[in-house]
Amino acid sequence: MEIGSVTKTIFDETKDVILTWFGVLSKGPSAFEKLDLESNSALLFALRFLFYISLVDFAVSIPSAAANGVKYEDKMFIGASIASIYVEYLAVALIIYGAMKLFGGKAPVQACIAGYCFLTAYLPIVAILRLPSVAIMDAAMMAGANYPDITSRAFAMFARLSVWDMVIFILAALLSVGTFVFFLINVYRCFKKLHGLSSGRAGLGFALGLSAALLFAMAFIMPFEGAISRAFAVK
Repeated sequence: MEIGSVTKTIFDETKDVILTWFGVLSKGPSAFEKLDLESNSALLFALRFLFYISLVDFAVSIPSAAANGVKYEDKMFIGASIASIYVEYLAVALIIYGAMKLFGGKAPVQACIAGYCFLTAYLPIVAILRLPSVAIMDAAMMAGANYPDITSRAFAMFARLSVWDMVIFILAALLSVGTFVFFLINVYRCFKKLHGLSSGRAGLGFALGLSAALLFAMAFIMPFEGAISRAFAVK
């Protein structure tokens, strides 16, 4: 392949990703409603889009990792962190899809995965907004993988903050949670439409899926991320 072809391919990919990102942020699920989400081409682009979102999510976490003494420039750490983010997003999509399927959903898994991947466009915004709280959570996770202990350590560190820092922490938390809730609302609407469910069935299935996804994150993702941070911390 000639250099010109490679450059054009990279340019086209970058352009498509940026246009998709801004399109989803401004229009939500309607930005890709004309796409055939069941097609292989749509799924492959959606999976690549999710990879770029995972890269951005990791890049946003670098300052926090550096502040907590993690060797963020280590290639193994970069690979493990991005893989963890990517797998978490895909797992959540599959869990919610499966839960809504239990309540009579008719959508193929391919369409739901593609739709969810596109909607992750909101998540880098969430990651940026929660930056003031990430340092505390990372430090709490590095000290151990037990979830109740993580929560108590995080609360203890929050209590030692100055009043100004507490205000910034709370404001950032509210904005990030608000954006994340907006993301979830759009995921619900997208999955409800794809599955062809009534509001009642869709709501129950979505609630079950979110609960299962939260348990999955608490049992596997958070301990794994804490283990990664401890493994690559500066001794």
